Amino acid sequence: MKRRDFLRTSAGLLATLEAGNMWAVENRLSQARPFRFQRYEGTKTAAPVTRVTPDDGFYVHTYYDVCPFSPSQRYLAATRLPYQERIPRLGDTAEVCVIDLEEGTVRSVYTTKSWGFQTGGLVQWGATDRHVYTNDVAGGRAVCVRIDLETGETKAYGGPMYHIAPDASSVIGFPLELLDITQRGYGVPALDPENPKMLPPGASTTEGLWKTDLKSGQSKLLVSVADVAAKVPAPPPKRAAPTTSGTPSLTNRARGSCRYCVTCCQAGGASAMRWCSA
Repeated sequence: MKRRDFLRTSAGLLATLEAGNMWAVENRLSQARPFRFQRYEGTKTAAPVTRVTPDDGFYVHTYYDVCPFSPSQRYLAATRLPYQERIPRLGDTAEVCVIDLEEGTVRSVYTTKSWGFQTGGLVQWGATDRHVYTNDVAGGRAVCVRIDLETGETKAYGGPMYHIAPDASSVIGFPLELLDITQRGYGVPALDPENPKMLPPGASTTEGLWKTDLKSGQSKLLVSVADVAAKVPAPPPKRAAPTTSGTPSLTNRARGSCRYCVTCCQAGGASAMRWCSA
């Protein structure tokens, strides 16, 4: 097997090239273990509140615009963080967990080093309860990962995921390893939190918001950094290097269409937003 035909994920799992930019990842799902849901007995609430995560760690769902419940509403996807008292560093791992709200069980289905305090592991559901999606780091870049909850089959794709299409045909995302420079906690932790990875000076024409086809594994650039930087009204400081964070947002789930917003942030405070469709 040639070196380019395999790589290792954050947990040291062997990922073998299948076709195009898709990789088969060795992954073993843990056994589901029961735990007890607990009724919240603190301050008075407007409605009954029940805690549905175990007390063995720090569980978070993704961002406010991502539903953590599976399409049937039976399962809850969450990220179990390793800690919450210090800034994450590249190499620290978190667990992708699935909670069965009917059976009262939890199981870990994947270990990733692509996570942050704001968005967890960006864990999301597709069109059914069978697959759950997250990101991981392979070859120095964030990549989308799909876990089959029935068979355990796990695939990695060539592009990052910030949001998944309603029919699970594709994902869109900005390279998560580049987000910490402007939005700490939204992507892959930096190796050195005080000096996060960033793009070279100038507005890149080859980097930006990517769309990855989950059938072919192929990725294409939807909007470049240069496209968005052109909308910034003020020029960037001469000694500063502009960089970009992309925050895609899916809409119109019934028809499967997608709109996404890209925010261009530059050193010195200048910024611009651009809405696009795909």
